[in-house]
Amino acid sequence: KDRMRLAGDLKWPASPFYTKKGKLTDVPFVLSTAGDYVKLQAFGDRLAYSSGNHTLRIRTLNIDGERVMDALKKIGGTDRMQQKLTIKGEKSLIRYGPYVLLTDAYRLDLDGQKLSFSGILGKDRITLKKNGRKVHIKANRIGDRMLHALIHFDGLQEGKYTLNLKGEVGRDYTGEIIIEGGVLRDVKAYNDLIAMINTVPALMAFSSPGFSRKGFELKRGRIVFRLKGDLLTLTSILLEGKSSTVAGRGTVNLKSRKLDIVLGIRTAREMGKAVGHIPVVGYIL
Repeated sequence: KDRMRLAGDLKWPASPFYTKKGKLTDVPFVLSTAGDYVKLQAFGDRLAYSSGNHTLRIRTLNIDGERVMDALKKIGGTDRMQQKLTIKGEKSLIRYGPYVLLTDAYRLDLDGQKLSFSGILGKDRITLKKNGRKVHIKANRIGDRMLHALIHFDGLQEGKYTLNLKGEVGRDYTGEIIIEGGVLRDVKAYNDLIAMINTVPALMAFSSPGFSRKGFELKRGRIVFRLKGDLLTLTSILLEGKSSTVAGRGTVNLKSRKLDIVLGIRTAREMGKAVGHIPVVGYIL
């Protein structure tokens, strides 16, 4: 059968590929064909596609998901993608705005409107299933390194975290985060509370155990939420620490970054004894 080989450089201003140095708009490539089969290599051997098994391999290249989605919208979205495609990534990050899916390796399978994704980072694993508009994301007992990049928030450190999220693309999402151990720190509401406690010498008992400037040491926790547009509704917040329990609910506007949250603090027995001789403070707590 006829064979063809073509090599060259492509200028791609809307390229979704990037490295630490920035977006890659110069794309050196080699294209070869043999009958009905097509093979493509780009960026040396960092990107390779074979039409024989419909597989795209990506190595040490990062992907801007926002640019990929923009490109799909221009061609009519995933509705027109009826052909199967498997993408295998190695040492390749996937970014969407400020959020980053940090993995050592991942696999993405596309089959029409069905999508299946699995990524690993060390012993941590995250999965995503999408069928039409319905989507389900799950991560079981992942560490804080993967969590921080995923939710763009590093106030939860150490510990293990389970994320379960379901919903419809562009509509409502509901989910929960389960926390096992760890420390909550560098959160404005928490820092303000510590500042208030430190203005009253008699309340310094709060600093031991587990409720100090270093952070709020957690035994376990659970956050139930709903996301609709830019409004994140925290249906339930329950954080159990060594010395106290924090519970509450509220809303967060992700666009304006305005928080409207009500929190209650219940102290442990040793805490109650420490402040029991101060009637007004004891009553407030």
